[in-house]
Amino acid sequence: MKQAVVNEPLLPVENGNDTESIWASILCDAESSTKTAPTTKSLVVLGDHESGRTTLVAKLQGNDDPKRGADLEYHYIDIKDDDHREMYNYEYLVCFSNLWERIADGIVNSSVGLCLLSQKYYESKSCQQEFFYVFNKLKKNVIPIYIGRSNPPNHM
Repeated sequence: MKQAVVNEPLLPVENGNDTESIWASILCDAESSTKTAPTTKSLVVLGDHESGRTTLVAKLQGNDDPKRGADLEYHYIDIKDDDHREMYNYEYLVCFSNLWERIADGIVNSSVGLCLLSQKYYESKSCQQEFFYVFNKLKKNVIPIYIGRSNPPNHM
């Protein structure tokens, strides 16, 4: 997959209401998109940059030598039924010109969300928005994995 170098900064993760409303708008656009969903089931992996997403996805693939990525990365894995002998389709998204749209499409088209929950994840408005969007708005199953000693807010 080709990666584009972005010379202008990405949207700040936590910059008050502006970023939250932009991210909410992108998620809504992805949900209402006329694109057809893939026929495979997929798992989207969400978490902050120190949560171990890269290592977890590598272990799920049987890869003992995971490559560390950038701070802003999202993973999703296409899931095949046990009776199929097809390989997992693993995609690693980082620094694309349309990064936010790709992330939103991955979230909308996933079958289940795997959230690596850490204290930094709880403190991030964008991360909270992702979590509640997947769980409350899209009504998808979420598998929470608690990382380290963290204090989840009462609303999570």
